Amino acid sequence: MRKGRQKKNGLAPIFARITTGGLRQEVYTQCDSNPETWNQHKERAMGTNKLAIQVNERLNDFRVKIIDIRSKLLAEGYAANAAQIKQRYLNPTCNTMMLIAGLIDYVKRRQAEVGVRITQRTADKYERLLRYLKQYLAQRGKAEDIPVERMNYEFLDGFNLFLQTAHRCRHNGAVAVMDCLRNFTLYCLRNEWITHREPCAMPRKRTSGQ
Repeated sequence: MRKGRQKKNGLAPIFARITTGGLRQEVYTQCDSNPETWNQHKERAMGTNKLAIQVNERLNDFRVKIIDIRSKLLAEGYAANAAQIKQRYLNPTCNTMMLIAGLIDYVKRRQAEVGVRITQRTADKYERLLRYLKQYLAQRGKAEDIPVERMNYEFLDGFNLFLQTAHRCRHNGAVAVMDCLRNFTLYCLRNEWITHREPCAMPRKRTSGQ
């Protein structure tokens, strides 16, 4: 309960805290209660009056809904982290961001920045990243698109190998493409489409002395 946000009617809003894998999100339950009868330890409104009964019923329904959302996200192949659960709760028709779908929009954004923030050559690198990722997913033969949450170390390492074999990219060429993917990943993190975690080791460019 946010007692410091007490409303004119004397009631205070109740927020839920969703925690998964160290990631925490808070969301308003659309439920208010009397601060004097609220038991924070039990997370319940105490008493048998009409308001207390309604509050507890709503909170029970909220818990069931959150658990149901998590189950559905897992069934759909998502990580079902706190950010995804909150997003699905607030906007049931909005699915978690997919890799190719999100990257297509990101590439368009980079193209719009040509001559302002980046060069055409840089924008073309993102176009190449998009084309290579589509080919890589096709080679894996599992799906045409995947949730951005599935970009784990195994996926990145496999993509790096794909660049150097299927397209015969030299080391520095592969690193240039992977750098574009890294920038997109940071963009996803800022938008909370994926959880914060220690970044997977990316290959580095080799200098002439290496």
